[in-house]
Amino acid sequence: MVHGIARLLHFVVGILAMVSWAIGVPISRAEASPPTSLHQANPTGRSASLPLQTDSGWKRHVSAEGRYSVFLPGNPEETSEETTLGEFGKSRKYTVTAFDADGLYTVEHIPMPASLPKSRETAFGVVEGVAAGIREAVIKEGLSIRRSSNTLMGTAPGKEMEIGGPFGEMAVRVYLKNNILFVLTCLTRKDSDPAESCRKFLDSFRVSDP
Repeated sequence: MVHGIARLLHFVVGILAMVSWAIGVPISRAEASPPTSLHQANPTGRSASLPLQTDSGWKRHVSAEGRYSVFLPGNPEETSEETTLGEFGKSRKYTVTAFDADGLYTVEHIPMPASLPKSRETAFGVVEGVAAGIREAVIKEGLSIRRSSNTLMGTAPGKEMEIGGPFGEMAVRVYLKNNILFVLTCLTRKDSDPAESCRKFLDSFRVSDP
């Protein structure tokens, strides 16, 4: 049940939309925000670099809805949309997006249903289900998963993945904490050195207890 719910989440679509946006949107359109669907993301098949951000200053962004904070560059954009969790009904997905000269950074979170069992096994199952959906979609796109490992945020289970392709490098972390599912993504251009900026972004992520 949990595995099936996780596969219905929109996070995988959002991640692949970022990939398609990075490798397939003309430069004239690349200054816009990343699209919310794969069809919108790559209508032409032409290649383009990620947009550049002149304001390279990083600051801590705080989300009241997700009860988290994270370092992001520039002026992050916040969006939200309704999503469906199978038999559990509807919820809402919140997305924060920022970019600079090195890459694109997103945090997506969705509150899970109150009826979801609060066990460690359930949390691990949700995280594994989302990771499995990402792996399946990434392979279908012809990309490669270079590393996948378990991680923790305190006692909350997580998954860390590194994805490679012609666009550059992508690092993804998935967590379930306080009954909220989080997906962090760092997408860097092929001609940049992603290690420092991705580490600054990913390692700065903090979730407050309720």
